[in-house]
Amino acid sequence: MASSSPSLVSLAVTAAGGIALYGLVRVARARIYDAMIVKLTTGWYMEVLGRLPKGSKFLDVGIGTGLALINNGDLLKVKGITVDGVDYDEDYVVRCRALLKESQLTSHVQVHHASIYDYQGGSYDAVYFSSSLMLMPDAVKALQHCVSMLKPGTGKTTKYDVVTETAMTRSPRSNAFCLLAVGVCVLMLLGFKGVEASVARLKKDAEPHDPVAATRGLIHRRLGGKYNDQITLRVLPSDADDLDVFELGSDGDKLEIAANSATAMAYGLQWYFRSVLRTQTDWDNHKLVLPDKLPKVEERVRHKRSSKFSYYQNVDTGSYSLWAWSWPQWEKHIDWMALNGINMPLAFTGQEKVWQNTFHKYYNVSYEGLGKFFAGSAFLSWGRMGNLRGSWVKGPLPQAFIDNQYELQLRILQRMREFGMIPALPAFAGHVPEELKLRLPNANFTQSPNWGNFSEEHCCVYMIEPTDSLYREIGKNFLKEQRALYNYTSSLYQCDTYMEMAPEFTDLTELKGAARAVIDGMTAADPKAVWLMQGWPFVDDPHFWTKPRVKAYLDGVPTDKLIILDFYSESVPIWNKMDNYFGKNWIYCVLHNFGGNTGMRGDLPTLATAPVLANWAGNGTMVGVGLTMEGIFQNYIVYDLLLQMAWVDTPLDVNTWVPRFQPTLIKYDPNDVVLAWKELLLAGKELRDVDTYRHDLVDVTKQFLSNKLLEQYIHLKAVYSAKKASANEVCGLTKTMLTTMERLEEILATNEDFLLGNWIGDALSLAGDLSSGGDKLTRTKLQEYYEYEARNQVTRWGDNNNEAIHDYAGKEWAGLVKGYYIPRWTMWLSEVCNAYADNREMDEKALKEKRIAFELKWQLSHESYPTTTVGDSFSISKRLYSEYIASDDVIPWELFGEILSVV
Repeated sequence: MASSSPSLVSLAVTAAGGIALYGLVRVARARIYDAMIVKLTTGWYMEVLGRLPKGSKFLDVGIGTGLALINNGDLLKVKGITVDGVDYDEDYVVRCRALLKESQLTSHVQVHHASIYDYQGGSYDAVYFSSSLMLMPDAVKALQHCVSMLKPGTGKTTKYDVVTETAMTRSPRSNAFCLLAVGVCVLMLLGFKGVEASVARLKKDAEPHDPVAATRGLIHRRLGGKYNDQITLRVLPSDADDLDVFELGSDGDKLEIAANSATAMAYGLQWYFRSVLRTQTDWDNHKLVLPDKLPKVEERVRHKRSSKFSYYQNVDTGSYSLWAWSWPQWEKHIDWMALNGINMPLAFTGQEKVWQNTFHKYYNVSYEGLGKFFAGSAFLSWGRMGNLRGSWVKGPLPQAFIDNQYELQLRILQRMREFGMIPALPAFAGHVPEELKLRLPNANFTQSPNWGNFSEEHCCVYMIEPTDSLYREIGKNFLKEQRALYNYTSSLYQCDTYMEMAPEFTDLTELKGAARAVIDGMTAADPKAVWLMQGWPFVDDPHFWTKPRVKAYLDGVPTDKLIILDFYSESVPIWNKMDNYFGKNWIYCVLHNFGGNTGMRGDLPTLATAPVLANWAGNGTMVGVGLTMEGIFQNYIVYDLLLQMAWVDTPLDVNTWVPRFQPTLIKYDPNDVVLAWKELLLAGKELRDVDTYRHDLVDVTKQFLSNKLLEQYIHLKAVYSAKKASANEVCGLTKTMLTTMERLEEILATNEDFLLGNWIGDALSLAGDLSSGGDKLTRTKLQEYYEYEARNQVTRWGDNNNEAIHDYAGKEWAGLVKGYYIPRWTMWLSEVCNAYADNREMDEKALKEKRIAFELKWQLSHESYPTTTVGDSFSISKRLYSEYIASDDVIPWELFGEILSVV
């Protein structure tokens, strides 16, 4: 019978096996740790590093293999943070040092093999425990020792958050910040600045509004009365940190939306559209497809903003997209703003009435003098920024337009106030009519540089020197008159003194004084005033706006009186080059578009990450996200994503956010357009009658044809330059290009979102109401004026002798392609063909003269362009696919009956 006790031999074998197993485990242990733990701890490190100011030094207790820290290496480098890591486990330390060397982070991270009880370091801004505190035999002793190594006396605020079931006590000796999150503890001596007082007051000082009434009105306008009965609305108290919040759930058989503001409540409704109904509204106002009965929300959700504001509009947007709008268009657009959580829109419509009253009432400037000052109706944005003056079309800005736009602004502001928005109103930036110089000859005037190479009549706007007391006086009087006319002010004002025009002086004291003059003019009329400044000059002219000059200029404005729009954050961020604008508040903005051009482009992966990282790195100075595109009605997905980033505090996964689509389809290789086109066509059997589908199908088809035209143009130039082809071959290539342009016109004409006729039609409608009187122009003359404005902006963009901004605001629109671009290209391609056949140089001079003559005639012409669609988008796109794509890639149309939706 065998003994029940193990023999010495079996014990020896077991022991040997155990030792061998231990050796293997020890070798692999560090890698096992990385595989099991690092994904979780990487997020913890990201949170901590995001909270630390630039240049911080912190102690990482229990650094382990360091991989989670290394995964945040870019954030370490961007913020210049240095780390001392401590770990008692030699295996972890060895692997950590190897990984740091491999990742080239040894200059940022030093690793020490030691027990935290014995480690002697010091002067740290923060101490971080990554799940290590709970493993220590004496956690209190470890904490006390760590507190002794923190920098003394640097803390301004004390904050203590407990986010798990574990409770901790802060030593009274420390002025430390403790964060315990899933076993993470951070001790920091930090002075988080947060949102400065006046800026924080903007929301609190906004007129009280009724979120339920505002949202009820929106639902009725956008969805219809029957859906109002299916939705319960409830007001939530404001969050402790004054960030908007909404909740979604079910109230019996009804959808319940609860929020603390109307824009949060409306955003909650949009969230429901996206997440539950898989649909949404957009700025093209495509029809929402809704079920008769709204489905329930299965699990209650709650979302809070990650930053206070969502800003909307570039000053240019008012001209490139909105200048000819009537109230029905504005009403829908303000609803769209609310549904996307926009709570800080630009509100510049109708301000010429205020300027007219101010300069005429206070300074006796004549209406004729003001007519030479105000830009044309489609170019007011650049007049308002002091880039140009007067209108190059016959006749000044019509008085009927000034009066009607003022009345329109009253309705716009009233609706924005109903939604609790904080509209940014105009303010004085120093630009004045030339006649003021005659009225006040002793004042100190100067002229701005010649922006856009315009003639003397339209360039070089007069300015009051900031050092002159008249500057402050006009600023005060303008805001007083604005408040009187609107019977309202939001205390948020937008203006720009040096927009694409650098000051003539470089002295830092003068720069500071120039900014001081602007804010002094505001506060003289409104002590609560906050200046909203476009940061574009710092992008546009980095040679002038050096770091010391930017600092001097911003130093002229108290920190609590300024918000800067970091205008081009997605491509050329300035906030990180200017130390978070030296402590001023700023907004992360996406510019993306110039002139309202309609090509497909965008960088979704950056937008899904960069705003979050910027917020972390902002140390409390980033107060929102914003859209600063020059024109709307293009690439909607880009702006949709940015607006959603205001409600998240961690980066988004684009591949999850855009189901079934890879980000390369937005920042794409031209071949990807073909793939997208094919996928859209495959979905056509089920979706061809959905207007959003038709829009996207036309947009992608248009982009393919535009890419094809570029390809054909490059090929033609190469063949022409080589001089080896026959004249027939070269002339054949020119005909191929013209055919592609005709195909482009054909597909664009199938969708109302791509029609020149609508652009001109909106302009013509401005002449419809002459009830305010005061104009010598007849209705016909007014229509001629507005039509010229519309045509000129999308083509020559300037007076007859100017080509500096020529085609800047060009669009791929049906009508514009056929009536303007094809005739111009025909001239050029004909000369290419003839010059090649005759073996001579192209007559560029004669060609230019011929082109200009055509352009000048076209912008004064009155031929009508369709405002309704021609042809079926799907059928024509399908035919073009078969025409342009190789036969081996042709879609199997015969299988359509078996194809389900792929979207």
